[in-house]
Amino acid sequence: MGWVRHGVVLVGCALLALPGCTSPTSGNPVPTTTEVASASPQVPPLIALPNFCSGPVPAGAEQRSLTASDGTVLNSAWLGSGDTVAVLLHQTDGNGLCGFLFYADFLAQRGLRVGVVDLCGYGQSPCLGSPLADDPVAQVKLITDAARADSARRIVLVGASMGGSTAVTAAQH
Repeated sequence: MGWVRHGVVLVGCALLALPGCTSPTSGNPVPTTTEVASASPQVPPLIALPNFCSGPVPAGAEQRSLTASDGTVLNSAWLGSGDTVAVLLHQTDGNGLCGFLFYADFLAQRGLRVGVVDLCGYGQSPCLGSPLADDPVAQVKLITDAARADSARRIVLVGASMGGSTAVTAAQH
C-alpha cells in the first residue's frame, strides 16, 4: 500500500475533479508584481481567531504560526490531544481554516489532536512572493512537521475540494 508512508495516512477527500478546485488562488485575487514587490518583508501579526472567523471558535483552540525556512508564515490552529493527529486542509473559500473549526472541535472531542491550517493565499497566510505559495506539498509538510514535533505517532490528512486534492498529492510524497 503506497498510501501509507512515514506515519501519514490519507483518510479521504471529496470532489477532486470539480472545475476551479485545483488553483490555490481560486476566488482570491492574484497579487500583481507591484503588490508582491511592495509587500512588507515583516509578517503582520495574526488576528485572533474569534476576531477573524465569522463563525464560533471552539474553546481551547490554540492559534500558532508555522514558519518555513524562508520566513513565510502559515497560520494554524490546534485542538485536542493525543498522538493521532488529523490535519484538516480547507477548500477554496477564502476563510481558510475557519470553515473547518467546527469539524476540528468534533474530532477533538472524540480524542484526536487536530491541526487546521490556512494554506497560502487563504485566511491569514498570504505567502506573497514566497516559493512556498507554489508548493502545496511543502505547506502540508510544514503542518505535519509541527504535528511530529508535538509527538504525533500517526497523521491523518483530510481535505475538502482543493484540500482533498492537496491531501492526495501530499500523501504521495
